Amino acid sequence: LYHPSTASASAVSKMPVSAQPSFATSRPSLPAKRQSRQSRSSALGSIGLQVMAAPSLKVDGLAVRALSAKQDAQFQRMPSARPKLQQGSIDSPAKQADTPKSFVLTFSSLAGCAVTVQASRKDSCSGVQERLAAELNLPPYRITTSSANGMILKGDRTLEQCDIIEDADLTFVIGEADRWREMSRDNFIELVVKRKLDTKENLLRSLQSLPEKSVRQRYIPQLESIEKAEELKCQHEEHRQHLQSSIASEASAMLSKLGVVGAVSAIEAKIVDVETASARKAEELQAIKDDAMRDLDEALPALHASQQALQTLTKADMHEVKRLARPPALVAMVGEAMCILFEVKPTWESTMKLWSDPQILWKMLNYDKDCIDPKTIARLEQFIRQPEFSPEVVGRVSMVARSTCMWVRAMHRYDRIARVVLPKKTQLMETQEDLMDAELELKLWRKKLEEAMALDGL
Repeated sequence: LYHPSTASASAVSKMPVSAQPSFATSRPSLPAKRQSRQSRSSALGSIGLQVMAAPSLKVDGLAVRALSAKQDAQFQRMPSARPKLQQGSIDSPAKQADTPKSFVLTFSSLAGCAVTVQASRKDSCSGVQERLAAELNLPPYRITTSSANGMILKGDRTLEQCDIIEDADLTFVIGEADRWREMSRDNFIELVVKRKLDTKENLLRSLQSLPEKSVRQRYIPQLESIEKAEELKCQHEEHRQHLQSSIASEASAMLSKLGVVGAVSAIEAKIVDVETASARKAEELQAIKDDAMRDLDEALPALHASQQALQTLTKADMHEVKRLARPPALVAMVGEAMCILFEVKPTWESTMKLWSDPQILWKMLNYDKDCIDPKTIARLEQFIRQPEFSPEVVGRVSMVARSTCMWVRAMHRYDRIARVVLPKKTQLMETQEDLMDAELELKLWRKKLEEAMALDGL
C-alpha cells in the first residue's frame, strides 16, 4: 500500500550522499513539521479524488480500484467501531435540575409532639400522610395534616400545589380509631355470621372476588344499626329498673302524706295521665308504621316483579346471550349496569362471565339490597336516566336483558326508598321502646292502686 513516508524515504535514498540530511544531527522545526503534515494530507486528498474520478489507477506501482455500488452500500451499513457511551451513567445538568430537592417537614401535634419527615415538592399529600403514619405507627386514615394557614393536606395534590416547596412547620391530629377497620378479618367474619347477616361461605366467596374494604362496607351499616338498637334497648332497660323503684317510693310517699283514701285518689289520677301518654305513643307508633309502609309499597311491587321475571328465565334464554359475539347496544348497556351492581369491570366480557355463571340467578335473587354501596348507586344513575333503559324497550331485543333490566331498576328503586325508610325505622324503634316504658309504668301504678285499695278494705 502507498504511504507518504515510504515515498519520502525512497526519494532520500536517490539523493547524493553529500546532499542527504543527517537525521542524527538535523531536526526540523515545529513549523516545518506542520508544513510536512499538510503536504502529506493534500497528497492523500488528491489521490482520493483521482480514485473517485477513475475506476482504476496505479499509484507507485499499486493498483487502486473503486468499490462497486453493492460493496459501497455494505460498507456504509457496517457498525462503527467507536465505543458507545453508556446511557444514564452521568446525569445531564438539565436532568439534575429536574430532580426535586428534598426538604424537612416538621409535624407538631396539639399536645406538643413533633415528628420530622423528608419530602420533596413533587410528593403527594397522601404519600406524606402515609410516611407520617408510619413514623407514628398508626394507620393513615387516623392522621389528618394541615398547613400553617389551616389548609387540610389530603389526596393526590402535590406539596408544590399546596405552596410547600421548602422546610415547613405543619400540624397533625390523630383521629379516633375505626374498630371496623381495625378488626381482624376472622373476627369481622365471625361477627357478621353471629348477627345472622350472612353465612361464612358467602362471605368467603365475596372476599375472593371483591376487595375486602368493599365487602366490609356492605355490612357495616347493618352492624352499626344493630349496635345502636342494642344500646337503646339497654338504656330503656335501665330506665325501667329505675322506674320500678321510683314508683314504689312515690306511692309510699303518697300513703304517708295523704293517707289511704288520698293516696288512692292520687294514684287513680296518675293512672289516667299514664294511660293518656301511652295512647298517644301508640298512635304515634302506628303513624310511623303506616308512613314507612307507604314508602315500602312503592319499592316492593317492583322488587317482586323483578324476582318473578328472573324466575321465569330458562336455560335457553341464558344461551341466547352467550351466542352474541357483538351484542346490540341495549343488551350491552344492561350488561354494564349488572356488572356495576356486582362490582366488576363493566365490559361485555365481564357480562358474559356473569350470565355464564350457573349461580347467577340465585345471586341476583339473593342480592344484598339493604347494603348497596352509595358509590354503586351513583354509577347506576347514568343508566336509570336513559329512556331506552326500560324493560319494554330492552325486551324487544332480549328476554334475559329485559329481566336483568327489571332487576337493576328494582335494586336502584329499593335502595332509594330504603334510605328514606331507614330514619323512620330508627324512629319507629325508639317509639316502640317509649311505648313499652309507658305500658310498664301503667302496669306498676295499677298494681300500687290495688295495694292501696287493699289497705282501705275496698
